[in-house]
Amino acid sequence: MTAERRPAADRAALRQAMSTLRLAELREGTWLRPANLTRPRPEPVVRQCTFLTGRPEEDPAVLAASLWDLDAWTAKADALRTALAGATAIAERFTYAAAVLRHLLNDPLLPPSLLPAGWPGPDLRARYEAFEADFEQLLTTHVLA
Repeated sequence: MTAERRPAADRAALRQAMSTLRLAELREGTWLRPANLTRPRPEPVVRQCTFLTGRPEEDPAVLAASLWDLDAWTAKADALRTALAGATAIAERFTYAAAVLRHLLNDPLLPPSLLPAGWPGPDLRARYEAFEADFEQLLTTHVLA
């Protein structure tokens, strides 16, 4: 039996929801990720999906690297770390911090065993949190004083 064709709006809502859940599409309609995150499933996902649990027979790190472009994510993270570290003016730091935050929203949040050595995610998060603390201090000192 073949599933009914869903309207384009439903397919787009599902694709957005699955990406937000940090799943990766193995092939059309087959979304995967390790079971290391627990989060509620949005309505479009619950309505349109069947959920299965399984394990790859091959190396899971190789599968993860084929699903997420970890090298590209690392390269952009490294560039953002460098830019944020070199920024001195608050406006420039704020702009780079916003870019870091957007990039962190695309972190696949894989378990460490599936990540390449030297994965920059935790360090990039720490740098963003340090900026956030500095910015909060700046606001407290100059705006609320």
